[in-house]
Amino acid sequence: MSAPVLQLDQVVAERPAGRGPVRVVDGLSLTVDRGELVALMGPSGSGKTSVIHLACGLLVPSSGCVSLLGAPRPPGDQAGWAAARRRIVGVVHQRLDLLPGLSVLDNVALPLLLDRVPVRRSLAAAREALDRVGLAELVSVSPAELSGGEQQQVAIARATAGDRKLLLADEPTAALDTRTAEHVVELLARLAADGAAVLMATHDTRLASWADRVVYLRDGREADDPMPELIPGSLR
Repeated sequence: MSAPVLQLDQVVAERPAGRGPVRVVDGLSLTVDRGELVALMGPSGSGKTSVIHLACGLLVPSSGCVSLLGAPRPPGDQAGWAAARRRIVGVVHQRLDLLPGLSVLDNVALPLLLDRVPVRRSLAAAREALDRVGLAELVSVSPAELSGGEQQQVAIARATAGDRKLLLADEPTAALDTRTAEHVVELLARLAADGAAVLMATHDTRLASWADRVVYLRDGREADDPMPELIPGSLR
């Protein structure tokens, strides 16, 4: 049996605060396998975004271990984590950070170009990723000309361009209307069905019902008894 694409083993993490560090993740263990969409749910401040940041190296654990593809990642190896974000892990943040001065195609190709992938290969991979999300005809336009849902799809294409194994999405539908949000989560589910490992933080119970598995967080720990309002209803 192959190792999980992502594994957190008894991870503890803190963030600085006014009166000293605050523990935001407290002994959490979590796996995400190839072909699986896992939803993280919990109230505000439960640690969802912190888990996403741990999974891509933007937050350093104070104890415990984060592994990618079965290999433990050294906590202080920021150069290694940066390379992983260009090659293995794609991240869709709450702020999409699309560059208005670049075309949609160039935005999607940018991480590959920064990783010194040849231009022709980078653009071909970007076109393939855009085709996967249904935006192949918009390669030459500016992100500023797109709707919110289309911008989110571009961000997902950028996060999956190349040979990414893990897609992390932090509240990817927060600023979208219901219909567009459902379309975006359906896209994430389709990417998982095609073989990606997907971890999505969301507060929306309807959208979490697309997940293969839901992990409930409270105070940085997995909750054994999720609050009733966080139990997904049937959407499909």
